[in-house]
Amino acid sequence: MKKRVSDDLVAEIANKTKDDIEIDYSTGIPVEFQAELGKVCVTYAQLEMDLSMFIWAMIDPNDQSVGHAVTCELSIKGLRFLCSALFKRKSQDLDLIKQLDKILKKSERRVDRRNKIIHSTFGYRDQTGEVIRLKITAKGELKAENEVVRVKELQDIAKDLQHSAGRIRTFSGEMFNQKILQKPKWVNLTTTRLL
Repeated sequence: MKKRVSDDLVAEIANKTKDDIEIDYSTGIPVEFQAELGKVCVTYAQLEMDLSMFIWAMIDPNDQSVGHAVTCELSIKGLRFLCSALFKRKSQDLDLIKQLDKILKKSERRVDRRNKIIHSTFGYRDQTGEVIRLKITAKGELKAENEVVRVKELQDIAKDLQHSAGRIRTFSGEMFNQKILQKPKWVNLTTTRLL
């Protein structure tokens, strides 16, 4: 069972007094903020699925269950590395390899932004109406990070993740259309989605 971090500990870590901390953990986070945080989760899952589907097609276009077995426990970082390695084995076209690696690198930066937000807790300042991200870490030394997070930032992260997913989807569809990769029977090229 996880213990809730006390306001006293947060104040001590941040070198502030308890009175300086304006986060009221008993109030709810605004609904709009929660909805946008949900969109970040949904678009991340879509990126993960689009990467996985592309990998499944490269592993065995006739049997996606083989790809399922390979990718089901991989982190998104592992999926990116695997996707790049498999494509390099499937194509000798250096321009296409560079194009895919650029797409994957851009998605890495976007996922890093998402991780920073998702692996945090949030508080709400009644006085200012601000949502505060709080992350306590012990990597090297005990410290607390806190910052204001705005709805616009969450919207931008979700949009960027969605864009990365779309780029992966478009790239894989082009590879199927150009017959660089065999089109799996379970992919619809109109949407590049599972059937």
